[in-house]
Amino acid sequence: FNKENELSAGRIETPFSLQRVTNSQFNLFMERALPAALSRHYGTGLVYMHKGSKWSWRLGLFGNDWLNFGGSTQFGTALAGRVGRRLQLGKSRIWLGASAMYQDTQQPQRFRYRPESSVTDQYLVNTGKIYDVGKTGRVGLEGVWKKDQWSVQGEWIHFAGNRSTADNVKFSGGYL
Repeated sequence: FNKENELSAGRIETPFSLQRVTNSQFNLFMERALPAALSRHYGTGLVYMHKGSKWSWRLGLFGNDWLNFGGSTQFGTALAGRVGRRLQLGKSRIWLGASAMYQDTQQPQRFRYRPESSVTDQYLVNTGKIYDVGKTGRVGLEGVWKKDQWSVQGEWIHFAGNRSTADNVKFSGGYL
């Protein structure tokens, strides 16, 4: 469209989580935090993004990869969105944001994460397969404060999955 509006299709990033949508060249830390395991990084779908001077938001619709973009044919259907606001308070720059994702998959869920630096091949998080999870929801809150050479970044992510034959599953995590 133009500099403020973009439409993307194919195997693309799901608009969820500050650390997941930030290019690894610009991460503040050597590694992504463990709560990144609770977010889907890529999906096959369509994403609309608006970047304004103070507000930005992304909204995406994702589904099974029947066109062979390199994604999963067991992804199900998902709707994901992320919104954020930039603030300037004196010399301080602040980013506040929120993400949400709803997914109907009917496939086993698994959360695992190993260090990106490859210092070990062991998973730091590994739930194994969690069966009979149908509909799932994720929410996240994020914030960054930067002043001169100082910065603080934090994020919190919550995952909930509905199961019909067992107790529902819930995971939460965050970092500062």
